[in-house]
Amino acid sequence: MTISLFERMPNLRLLRLINARDIKGNFSNLFPKLRCIRWHSCPWTHIPSTFHPQNLVSMDMPMGRFKILWKGPVPIKQLNHLSCLYLSQCRDLKRLPEQLGDMKTLQKIDASFTAIKKLPESITHLKDLIELNLRFCKKLKKFPEQFGELKGLKKLNAGHSAIEQLPDSITQLKELLTLYLFGCKKLRKLPEQIGNMQGLRTFHASNSALEQLPDSFSCLINLERLYLSECKNLANLPNSIWQLKSLKVLHLESYSSLVQLPEHSGMVQCSQDLHAYRTSKEEVPPDSTGQLRRLQVLGLGCKKLEFVP
Repeated sequence: MTISLFERMPNLRLLRLINARDIKGNFSNLFPKLRCIRWHSCPWTHIPSTFHPQNLVSMDMPMGRFKILWKGPVPIKQLNHLSCLYLSQCRDLKRLPEQLGDMKTLQKIDASFTAIKKLPESITHLKDLIELNLRFCKKLKKFPEQFGELKGLKKLNAGHSAIEQLPDSITQLKELLTLYLFGCKKLRKLPEQIGNMQGLRTFHASNSALEQLPDSFSCLINLERLYLSECKNLANLPNSIWQLKSLKVLHLESYSSLVQLPEHSGMVQCSQDLHAYRTSKEEVPPDSTGQLRRLQVLGLGCKKLEFVP
C-alpha cells in the first residue's frame, strides 16, 4: 500500500487497516484530522519518526511486530492528545519508552501479552491514567516504587504476570476500583496497609501464591467481590474478613487447605454468592449462615463436610 493513497484524504478521522502488509513513505503533514487508528498485526518494528498525527486520540495496534515504539525521542508535542495506547499481544515488545510519563493525556494503556520486563519510572507521572492492563506480561517482576503516585488509577490488571511483590506505595491508590492479581504464582504477600485502598470494589487473586491476608484487609469497607479460588498456600482466612460489610461475592473453590470457614460469617449481612467447592472444609460455623439473609447462591461441594447448622 502506497502512502499517496492517503494524500487525497485530508479529512480522514478513523483509519482501520485490515490485512495491510505495510505502508511506506513520509507521513509528515498526513492525517491532520486523524483521531483513531486500528491496525491489527502491524508489520512495523517501530513507529516511523514522521508518523505523529497531531489530533490522534487512540492508537490501537494489537499483535504488531514492534520491538520498540519509537527510535529516538518520543514525539510528545505532536501526540499531545493521545488518550488510549493499545499494544496487546505485541509479543516482541520488551519495553515501553522512558518518556512515556511525558504523554500527560494518556488514560488507558494495554500492554497485555507483551514481553516487557519493567515499566519506565516515568509512568508514575501519568496523573490521568485510569486503566493499566499488564495481563500475561510473564517477564514483568515488579512495579516502580512510586507506583502510588498514579492517583487517578481505577483499574489495574496484572493477572498471570511475574510480579513478585507489590510496592507499599500501591496502598495510596484510593481511587482504585478493581485489582486483578489472578495467576500470579510468585506473589506471596500483600502490603500490610492494603486496607487503605478503601475505594476497592473487586479483588481477584485466585490461583496466586498468597500465603495470608494482612490484618488491614478487613478495612476494605467497600469491597464487594473477593476471589481466592485455587490459593493453595493460603492456610486460613482471618475472622476479621467478615467485617467486610459490603461483600457480596466470595469464591474459595479448590481451596484445599481450608478446614472451616472463619467464625461469625453471619456478619456479612449482604453476601449474595458464597462458593467453597472442592475445599477440605469439615463444617460450616454454627449460628452463622442463618444470618446471611441476602444470600442467593451457596456452593458447598465439599467431600469432608460433616455438619451444616
